[in-house]
Amino acid sequence: MEGPSVWAVAEKLAGFKGKKVTAVSGNAKIEKDGFVDATIENIFPRGKNLFLQFADAALKIHFLMYGSYRINEAREGKEPRLALVFDNEQLNFYNCSVRIVPTEQIDAQFDEELDIVSGNWNVRKVIARAAERKDAYICDVLLDQEVFAGVGNIIKNEALFMAKLHPLSVVGGIPHEKLIDVTFKARAFSQLFHTVRRNEEQLQPFLTLYRKKCCPLCQGTVVLERTGDSARISFFCPSCQVLYTA
Repeated sequence: MEGPSVWAVAEKLAGFKGKKVTAVSGNAKIEKDGFVDATIENIFPRGKNLFLQFADAALKIHFLMYGSYRINEAREGKEPRLALVFDNEQLNFYNCSVRIVPTEQIDAQFDEELDIVSGNWNVRKVIARAAERKDAYICDVLLDQEVFAGVGNIIKNEALFMAKLHPLSVVGGIPHEKLIDVTFKARAFSQLFHTVRRNEEQLQPFLTLYRKKCCPLCQGTVVLERTGDSARISFFCPSCQVLYTA
């Protein structure tokens, strides 16, 4: 689940703020008893992570590739990774990673200024961190959560096409103005992505190149290839997207 989707989940769960947990279960290997009779003080996203914050610690939920949640219902035949019971409600999380993070460590470990959707996103910090990775491929840097927190493979592909930048371009060879451009393109598409998810619409009509066979600009064939050290799938047009080498 990419960052914009996590933001939409946090917004949908906002009604659980201020509610007291009466029981905790699930197969997550964490100490659950400490959250019984505790009150959720805040629910917020950071990158691809969802935080349920209590007084002294937060439950950090990462939805991985296929994570999901249910309010007041259970998935048949599936044990939740984490189930939180309230007076008259229940919140279940499935196929996700659950960790406990001390409250005082959240900001240090998960910088809100790097979150691609956040209103506190700091473009100067993001570009500076990206530029430091001069020997890396831009396709890998866009997926680096210590630079572009919340960006996943869909956003990566769309931002690179919007910026006309080849995924195997080496950061040190990319003109600075082009690095700025792809950074803002990632931000713009992430905000669109968030709006689509918040409105519970389908993302497909808003995609320009991801999972396409034909380039919308030159009508050429779109290449599908695993790129970079991350070996994630990239969709790109070799004619329209410029390759910059070191």
